[in-house]
Amino acid sequence: MSFKIGIYSLEKNSGKSITAAFLAESLATLNQKVALLDVTQDTFLTDFLQIKNSTLNSIKISESTWDYQKIENINNFDSFISKSEKYDFIIVDFPSYTDDNLREILSKLESVIIPIECEFYGLDKLNETFEEILKFENLKVEGLLLTKVDNNNSLVEKIKGFLKDNFSDLVFNSSISRNYYLGLPHFSIENLNHSIPNFGFADYLKLANEILDNRNNG
Repeated sequence: MSFKIGIYSLEKNSGKSITAAFLAESLATLNQKVALLDVTQDTFLTDFLQIKNSTLNSIKISESTWDYQKIENINNFDSFISKSEKYDFIIVDFPSYTDDNLREILSKLESVIIPIECEFYGLDKLNETFEEILKFENLKVEGLLLTKVDNNNSLVEKIKGFLKDNFSDLVFNSSISRNYYLGLPHFSIENLNHSIPNFGFADYLKLANEILDNRNNG
């Protein structure tokens, strides 16, 4: 049975879609069968992955392959899930807002990853995010993921300290370094995966290993 995990935060620019794409690629690299479902209304992932249609797409960046599907509503989601037995992981990329349709999708997941940007406003929506998650008693928080980590930024240690003090068991050991390349125009997942040194992909590969270890030991 596939494990359904959402990338969820009500904070804008926290790295949700980047995390969804690179986690899918990383899990596939570790021989997991993966599908990424995009329930956002924007075109970030379709542009990022260079996809031109909303049907099921097979993504092949290097040696690994995974599937991508744009999801318009709960009926599309249910239809996909009903035929998803072949996948080990289904990753769901959520927008930075919520509505009844998104809540219904959220209620059908096993867990969520909450990306937290290590910037001035990075914690602003954390309480609201948890309020939404806690509406569903069977929904687990897989972990809090620090993104855009720049060790030259004094805020990083403050945010890390706050999260460790208040959510120690929920903070991933893995974190995602700030990556200059992600801000470049026309940048795609393929560019980063094959650039050297490839710190961005390496960070997400560590995260994928940590998730697999947690599931195997849990």
